[in-house]
Amino acid sequence: MAYITDVDGEEKKRAPRDPNLDHPAVQLYREICHLTPNHVQRREIAVTVDWGKQQLGDPKRALEVWKGVLEKFMLEGCNPKRVDWAMDRFEQKIRGPRL
Repeated sequence: MAYITDVDGEEKKRAPRDPNLDHPAVQLYREICHLTPNHVQRREIAVTVDWGKQQLGDPKRALEVWKGVLEKFMLEGCNPKRVDWAMDRFEQKIRGPRL
């Protein structure tokens, strides 16, 4: 367990690092949107993009789709804090057009 020292010089336990910070989809989000999503958003990004990987059967393709969604999202001037909007668009891309 890692420890940090507070302003009074007392050592306190540091929370473990969130493994979703290292998820490729979260890293793409951080790179393109220049924001770090909160812990709930990171979990949902990872779950959603992993679902897309399963649907497509191609992990690289799912990440390419996610990257494209994020780039278009930012190009349109959407609020980068609205991770839910980006995930909705990603899911729509994976599912394809509805008949």
